[in-house]
Amino acid sequence: MSETPNKHKHLEFIKASINRMSGKLFLLKGWSITLIAGLFALAAKDTNQAYVLIAYFPLLVFWTLDGYLGVKQEQLAQFSIGSICFIGISKNRCSS
Repeated sequence: MSETPNKHKHLEFIKASINRMSGKLFLLKGWSITLIAGLFALAAKDTNQAYVLIAYFPLLVFWTLDGYLGVKQEQLAQFSIGSICFIGISKNRCSS
């Protein structure tokens, strides 16, 4: 009986990590939109085409980071499901 709270704490830790990563993804998307919109506004104001080209660099960087964090979040979610199966809390999510 004393192992059950430890198992639940482990799953709560994984869930907190997934939630924290979701928050970081949301912040990352917000910053990317803000930065790129600002660069496009500067390009329109000054009619300088260099700003448009510069705006693509953060777009690619934020897109790459978003993809990386999304993959890591999915891996952590799969690990969470694997932990549930290994711990034996829920049998209906496990394939065998």
